Amino acid sequence: VLPDGTILFAFIHTQNAMDTRQTVEVSASRDGGRTFSAPATIGTRVVFGLQQLRAHVRAGNYAFDEDSVPQLGAGAAPAGRGLRVYAVWSDLRTGSSRLLFARSDDRGRQWTAPRVILAGSGSPGESQYQPSLAVNATGAIGVSWYGAAPSRNTMAEMFAISRDGGDTFSAPVRISSAPAPLYPAGGDGYFAQAFPDTMGMWVGLTSPLIRWPSRGDYMGLDADRDGAFHPIWIDARNGVNQVWSATVGPGAPAAAPDHLTSRDVTALTGMEFGVGAWDQRSHTLSVPARLRNASDKVLYPPYTITVTRTQNPYFPTVAPNVTILNADNGKTGAGAAFVYSAAMLGNLGRLEPGADTASRTWKIRIPGASFDPAFVTKITGLVAAP
Repeated sequence: VLPDGTILFAFIHTQNAMDTRQTVEVSASRDGGRTFSAPATIGTRVVFGLQQLRAHVRAGNYAFDEDSVPQLGAGAAPAGRGLRVYAVWSDLRTGSSRLLFARSDDRGRQWTAPRVILAGSGSPGESQYQPSLAVNATGAIGVSWYGAAPSRNTMAEMFAISRDGGDTFSAPVRISSAPAPLYPAGGDGYFAQAFPDTMGMWVGLTSPLIRWPSRGDYMGLDADRDGAFHPIWIDARNGVNQVWSATVGPGAPAAAPDHLTSRDVTALTGMEFGVGAWDQRSHTLSVPARLRNASDKVLYPPYTITVTRTQNPYFPTVAPNVTILNADNGKTGAGAAFVYSAAMLGNLGRLEPGADTASRTWKIRIPGASFDPAFVTKITGLVAAP
């Protein structure tokens, strides 16, 4: 939506599923969405047609869906040249999925020729797909996207910025704190759905290997009033698909206060866990754990989670002790400690209210899967001195 209320709607125009060349088009509404203008063409788009896609699947070369819908953004053009509208989408014309970019200085009526905005930034075979675009108050353009490794085994959320109206973009940086597997160990199971058909009740079973590796169209990017960008994306580093976010500042993160004090922040935080993996042979549970700031205060690293009791205090005669196997200080019982360092905050340098650290895996030995043990921890961190 432009500042004057004009709605711009970008979409893909294709004749049929066999098409390998499509057009990216945009239509405008200046009456609140009641009517839309005739479409204007932004550019062409090269994709796999249905026949090519089937051939890749049969040959075993199809790993995930690189298809992406076009994304729009608008903001001030450099040198006071008014409003500029930008578009970004993915394209296969180079053989690998790359991001194409175009811009308009007349509110979407005419567009520059599309160009690859990150030419040379990806290694051969790397895929750049599912882009998002936002423009901050200074006119800087942020673009985020999924970058999949040539091996097709991992992906990461990437980001680049332009401060000259899209003439150039910075070198891409990874903003997810760790690569994520395209096929998570936990999986998401088969997706089942039923609907009536002339032949009877049709039951469809969709494999998670087909449905989820590309992470769907569930990502976004916006900018706040201070100029920082906030991407959201889907990431399966913990074994299942989860929503993640980060803050990408236009400059360096703000420095920590001069005076910080270490204190017990257990009451200010929470622990969140991913899906655990149970090894019956060793009776070992491997579970990803992250720390969340549940307070209205800013918390500074490092954060230390220390086990204070290895047995459920309410049922000491029934619940067994647990054994911690991979604590940073080597302890296996009370006193075992896990340190969540500044490196687990990505580029943030602090834990804002509501923010999470990255996850790390805890390995815990339990006497057997028939038990429901519990243990107690204490969490310390740094806060601004009063």
